[in-house]
Amino acid sequence: MGQIAGWIASDAGHGEDAEHAYRLGLSAARQAGDAPLVAQLAGSLGYHLTNSGREREGLELAKAAVAEAGPDAPATTRALFLDRVAWAHTRAGEAQPALRALGEAHAALDTTDGPPAPTWAYWVNREELEVMDARVFTELRRPLRAVPLLQDVLGRYDATHAREVTLYRSWLAVALADHGHLLLA
Repeated sequence: MGQIAGWIASDAGHGEDAEHAYRLGLSAARQAGDAPLVAQLAGSLGYHLTNSGREREGLELAKAAVAEAGPDAPATTRALFLDRVAWAHTRAGEAQPALRALGEAHAALDTTDGPPAPTWAYWVNREELEVMDARVFTELRRPLRAVPLLQDVLGRYDATHAREVTLYRSWLAVALADHGHLLLA
């Protein structure tokens, strides 16, 4: 609930409410002794901070989420947490660490052993990792990498997920504009 409330508040532009919701969820997850859930809430808060101009704080929280979950966390959750590290590095202007974290996220998702994914990680899959790859490439102004990924994902994406489709199309527009700029240069 803390993660969902935080996401809604963040999307609505209510940053302080989002932080409060994430911290409440984080506290509840700690009390429950659920390390992957603690990492999920810490990573969500880190993602929010990263997207709110507090890139360094967001990066530290994203890294802490990976550490909190530990190497024995379900593969899907490790992939998600590493994905958030990649995004935080990207927003901090650190391309090489971002690309390394993306590679680690894909490697984690490819892992077949270990515990099953928690139910709250139902949406984390190869397609979502490809979306984040494309978003990272878009932000790093690498449209030749971003455009084909976004076009492929959008071609397979369920159009009933309006929020996601709209976001992904906006990133595609930015990547295409950057690509057009490269073609004109």
